[in-house]
Amino acid sequence: MKFFRAIIIFVFVLPIMLWCKKATNRYAEVREYLKKSIAIQEEYLRAIENAKNQKDVASAINVYAEKLKAIHPIMQELVVKYPEIVSEKEVPDELKDIMEEQNRLAAKIHEASMKNVIPYNKTPEVIEATKNLANVMGEE
Repeated sequence: MKFFRAIIIFVFVLPIMLWCKKATNRYAEVREYLKKSIAIQEEYLRAIENAKNQKDVASAINVYAEKLKAIHPIMQELVVKYPEIVSEKEVPDELKDIMEEQNRLAAKIHEASMKNVIPYNKTPEVIEATKNLANVMGEE
């Protein structure tokens, strides 16, 4: 009897458990990318929150643009590998929590930008940095 129970577990239960584990890890690479992206955005948020002048703002924007540019190839690979993430109207369940975190962070960046970036958005340094960021974002 124990032998048959072991066979049932091995033949039926174990594959289901492995399949479930694989299903929940389907977007593990995407999660890792999003974690990197969030870390970069958090660093940018801190930089613009602590900016004291236009040079600080321009530097924050330029560093942010360079870091986004560095992870751009990873994002391109993931879009090819997981096209459903871009084409789906709804975020896959496996990514909802991290996307909610991303959205909260985006709101904080917007708020900090209104407070600390907008006052300098007509200065030459910030205009150039913003163009640089726009070029990088256009690649994405």
